[in-house]
Amino acid sequence: MKENILLFGTSEYSEYVYHTILKEGTINVLGFVVNRSHYKETEFNGLRVYVFEDLPDEFDMTDCGILITVGYTKMNSFREKVYYECKALNYRVASFISTRCVCDSGDMGEGCIVMPTAYVPPCTKIGKCNIINMATYISHTGIIGDFNWFAATIVMGGNIKMGSNCFIGMGCTLKNGITVGSKVFLGANSYLSDNAEEGLAYIGSPAVNKRHLNSSIVIDFV
Repeated sequence: MKENILLFGTSEYSEYVYHTILKEGTINVLGFVVNRSHYKETEFNGLRVYVFEDLPDEFDMTDCGILITVGYTKMNSFREKVYYECKALNYRVASFISTRCVCDSGDMGEGCIVMPTAYVPPCTKIGKCNIINMATYISHTGIIGDFNWFAATIVMGGNIKMGSNCFIGMGCTLKNGITVGSKVFLGANSYLSDNAEEGLAYIGSPAVNKRHLNSSIVIDFV
């Protein structure tokens, strides 16, 4: 029997995830969900949009999960907020692991999305609500925190330790053995060859932080 889920979010990324799920046919999507403050349309991609605060009146929430398709807004803090709102109501937070990726990690938290052609090896710990996009390669014996966003075509060396709420841009390469603090922004096509300090933005090859630039400011321009 297919798992019943609701997709939280009505963004372009929500649409992308939805159509990927439809292509694979492994999950039954019941509709989309937004907070009342963001409720603007009754339908999205042919399915009804529900108000998060009204879900107990619409569904038996013991029978369906919520897949959080919120992106990297405010260094992933909005996705984090939604996660804890779900947990406070004892809603099950669902994951989507594409049938077209290779995901061999035996230690992955709930609420993760791993898209087609991504690779997550054994002996790597992945926290909760991470989004790993297509053709991203995470190497062995790494430790990844929570609520991170990995864009497409990233290559990460082995034994990397990463905090939470990071944004790793498209086409980035991360050297093996480094430590990446929480809330780090790594710009597209950058090469991170050394440790990255919490809350800072790094850009270039090799990636550097210029003028002590804060990640929470840079993310608004992505």
